[in-house]
Amino acid sequence: MKELYPDEWTKVFSKIFFRAGSDLWNFAAKELLDARKHKQVSTAFANILSKSEEHPELYLWLCRAAFMGKFPTVLGEHNKIDFVERLLALISDLAKNDAGESKPRAAARKKLLAKARDTFSISDFNCVQQIIEDSSEDQARRIYTAVRLCHGLTDTATDKTINIIIAEHPNLAPPPSAEDLEEEVLYTTIEGLRRKEAEFDRVMNDEIPENQEALKIAISFGDLSENAEYTAAREQQGILMKKAESIKKELEQAKLIDPETVSGDVVSTGTAIEVRSLSKKKTERYVILGPWDSDIEKGVVSYLAPFAAAFLGKKAGDKAMMDFTEDKDEYEIISIKKAI
Repeated sequence: MKELYPDEWTKVFSKIFFRAGSDLWNFAAKELLDARKHKQVSTAFANILSKSEEHPELYLWLCRAAFMGKFPTVLGEHNKIDFVERLLALISDLAKNDAGESKPRAAARKKLLAKARDTFSISDFNCVQQIIEDSSEDQARRIYTAVRLCHGLTDTATDKTINIIIAEHPNLAPPPSAEDLEEEVLYTTIEGLRRKEAEFDRVMNDEIPENQEALKIAISFGDLSENAEYTAAREQQGILMKKAESIKKELEQAKLIDPETVSGDVVSTGTAIEVRSLSKKKTERYVILGPWDSDIEKGVVSYLAPFAAAFLGKKAGDKAMMDFTEDKDEYEIISIKKAI
């Protein structure tokens, strides 16, 4: 095409991003940059950023490229914090269940959600960690807030990212709440407790024994200094032991939510609330339970989450300000009832 249309091919390639499949995006970007058409690529990338909700898969491709350091002459112009915030907002949108959503559409959305989560955790969170390490405290606070408000990240991804942020910027560590300080209690339902106990049993009775067997096999190969299987098994052993210790400590802190202490008069752990966003004029419903009960897709949030914590102790008619981001929002509590 370049030989046949030497004066037109760059215009055609610039349109590929919005009109062709993902297999051509890298090719088009590389060809244009090799031809020193940086302005055209920069314009195309800026359009992708501004239309991330309309073209989520295209945005995820660009996000991965930015995280992995591709196309630095063009993507270097953009702040990676903006990429992270947009990505987390996209993950939240993709995690929402739309009423009346068809099965094919739901399946496509969930597939895209999985890809968005994979993009955020690419290279075992090393890319996000590098962005956080290179960020100022104010920039890290933006990521911290976006992660806390994201309804689509897994608990593991949320905890790992928050730990990375606090390790690099200790001043961002939140002060312990009153419930946290009460004998370091972790409130849960009986169902949540059983899930966590099952996870502990799986680690102790399945994963650790499997790892021990893998170690035995790796040792049988001899020459441990250049034994990749042995090294991998040893690393996995360390991960599993830390995981087991962490779960065991959490189980020791577990305390069942007592239905007798839950009232429909005030928001607390164990209540269901109906709230209204004053800016969006939208009514939302949530159930506030423990961290092991959290299920964003079903509207179940942990009492430890900043969003839920803002409502704790309030009554119907009270308002709660969500000032975790620049786009502040205020919610009015419409009703409260017991959920357990």
